[in-house]
Amino acid sequence: MKNLVSIQLLVLVFVGSLTLFSTSCQPSSDSSFKKRVARGKELYDNYCKACHGKTGDGPLANELKKTPPDLTKISARRNSPSFPVLEVAQYIDGRKDVSTHGTREMPVWGDELKVKENLDDEKALEGKIGDLLAYLESIQR
Repeated sequence: MKNLVSIQLLVLVFVGSLTLFSTSCQPSSDSSFKKRVARGKELYDNYCKACHGKTGDGPLANELKKTPPDLTKISARRNSPSFPVLEVAQYIDGRKDVSTHGTREMPVWGDELKVKENLDDEKALEGKIGDLLAYLESIQR
């Protein structure tokens, strides 16, 4: 019985995290989503654009071993109309390696954002990552 309760708790935590990222990045016409996209664009410009540019062509792209991917085509590369919010979140926060880079050249932005944005808790970090995800989802072609 104790194991069943532990499994149920684990499932609830996982579903809760799915809900956090998926609801935070749902495209809508409401102004709060537009604000998230604007904040996400600012984060992208500050931390991602130097390598990824608009289409994988940032000013530092030539310095890397492999060309950074065009982040406007994340959904298209997956042949999916839906944006893979959780997967991209894992790349951004460092839980998943960016295999196309070989060794990790992209900083673990979860840790970097926490320091550079003076964030003192995980919820604030998740909010920043959610803003960045909202922006990335908004630029898909």
